[in-house]
Amino acid sequence: MILLLMGVLLILLVGGMAALQALDRSTPTPGDQRRAELSGPSAFRDARRELARQELERRRRERLGE
Repeated sequence: MILLLMGVLLILLVGGMAALQALDRSTPTPGDQRRAELSGPSAFRDARRELARQELERRRRERLGE
């Protein structure tokens, strides 16, 4: 009977620890937020916008230099 009770307590303990780990993993960290910002659709849009701005600037400089 005591072994059965100890087994149940062990299962509850392990289950509780696993639940706490899963909860901890689901909480975003500042690094996770930064990674999401860098890999999200807005990052690609910003990168394309920056490349287009650089290309326009390069063309403007070429035109003024000619």
